[in-house]
Amino acid sequence: MRVLRMRISANSHAHQPATPNHPKTARASPVTRLATLSALLLVVLVSSGCENVTLALEDEIVFRPDGSGTARFTLSILRSTMITPVFEKLTQELRQRLPPSVTLRVREDPRWLHWDMTFSFQHVRQLNDTSNQVLQLFTMNPQSPAPWTIVTLRFVQNRGWLRTTIHYAAELKSRFTSDGEFLGWTHTVVLPGRVQQTNGKAQGNRVSWKIGASQSLQANATSTLTNTAVVWLSGLLAVGLVGGGTLMWVRHRRSTRPQVCEQCGAPLPARARFCERCGTKVTVPRKSRPAPATDQREGESR
Repeated sequence: MRVLRMRISANSHAHQPATPNHPKTARASPVTRLATLSALLLVVLVSSGCENVTLALEDEIVFRPDGSGTARFTLSILRSTMITPVFEKLTQELRQRLPPSVTLRVREDPRWLHWDMTFSFQHVRQLNDTSNQVLQLFTMNPQSPAPWTIVTLRFVQNRGWLRTTIHYAAELKSRFTSDGEFLGWTHTVVLPGRVQQTNGKAQGNRVSWKIGASQSLQANATSTLTNTAVVWLSGLLAVGLVGGGTLMWVRHRRSTRPQVCEQCGAPLPARARFCERCGTKVTVPRKSRPAPATDQREGESR
């Protein structure tokens, strides 16, 4: 308890009114704000003699076909007599420390308190950097590594004529060490196309993995996305070919079929096989082929 009081005291000095050399409106440095949030979390999570705090981490990354998308990280804290009084203060500190591109939303239910941190990204490198900036906020000591880290992220596309194959890979590490109880980190990815192969739990185009405290994970998933534009063009081409061939056949049949009966001269309806007046069978004349050139020469010689 003596160490914790020293940390709180140091943070209280950091928030004292600024000296005349520094304007009062100056914001605290990132290191100071990180230390403030870390100290508050430290009091809640590792205070000796206090009840344990139960935490759970969840993230969901939704990829678009071009590699951009959205991400959401949710840290859930079980309600207790220790966490409830300081949760509002923790939320204020977290809101000030988050990167400008990250939106914080607070959710509450009868058992849990949730921090939802969402942001958009244009490429995988931006996703990796912003994710680690968010996870770094929950470091117990600014000099120590973050309790959760996304080491690497890969999103590779192999484009084909009919379909595109997407390969996703990530290395995740959990270094959570505390007197509190950590229920695990659920990592979920939504890929374009249906997931075909993975070492996680897949359902449709969604795949998830579960990581415990002080564990690492190599996540892999492969999905296939059908090129709908090519399929539509192929279908339209096939329909056009079939329709054109049918139309040409119908026109050919109409041009070769007689219009009147050869026996009685009565008009014949389309596709009639027998004359309705006299019953004579309708015969379609075959196309006459030209005589061979040799026959014509022989006729001329004679």
